[in-house]
Amino acid sequence: MNYANCLLLVVYLCIQSFGYSSDVEPRELSADHVDEKRSLAGGLCYIIGEKEPYTGILTEIRTVDLGRYKYTYEKGILNGVQRSWHSNGLIENEHRKLAGLEHGLYRSWSYEGTLILEQWYKLGLRSGPSMKWHSNGFLKSIAYYENDVIEGAYVSFHANGEIDTTYFMKNGKLDGPLIKKDKHGKEISKKYYSASLDKEITEEEWYGRFADIPKNME
Repeated sequence: MNYANCLLLVVYLCIQSFGYSSDVEPRELSADHVDEKRSLAGGLCYIIGEKEPYTGILTEIRTVDLGRYKYTYEKGILNGVQRSWHSNGLIENEHRKLAGLEHGLYRSWSYEGTLILEQWYKLGLRSGPSMKWHSNGFLKSIAYYENDVIEGAYVSFHANGEIDTTYFMKNGKLDGPLIKKDKHGKEISKKYYSASLDKEITEEEWYGRFADIPKNME
């Protein structure tokens, strides 16, 4: 987490001591009430005619074509469940903010209502499982993140369910074979990488120096 995000989190934790209670039913206002000039200048959300940063829910119909959103604020900072909807009324995104940072499960749906993304965050950084789906419901990719970088195995799939690409990441660098296949399962290309050398290597180098098991045992 960078310095700015760290500072924002500290500010948020400090203002928690001023008596806000999640048991109180939050206000819900339309975005027309936002004091845009003060909000832009101070980085917090303010309501026209009010001195303190806004705590509550803001809703807005973005346009007829873009649907609407409902965002939750605490002391002027995005905090809690955030949701948006497609123009047809179906859910588009649902996620949580902690002191303005993504934190927890982020989910997205297509216009037709198909789940297309599940991604875990920790204080603004992708951290944990990540899964994407094609619009037809078939899995599109699966990976695991640590500190916003893929770590371990990555697999992507064609829309028909066949494997597209596979590779392995170690400390944020490619390590081992990167294999691409067409939608019929036929191998298109295969390259080898070493994380320790941080470069592409030959197949002989991989199995001779870096692989955990011999080639004939895969």
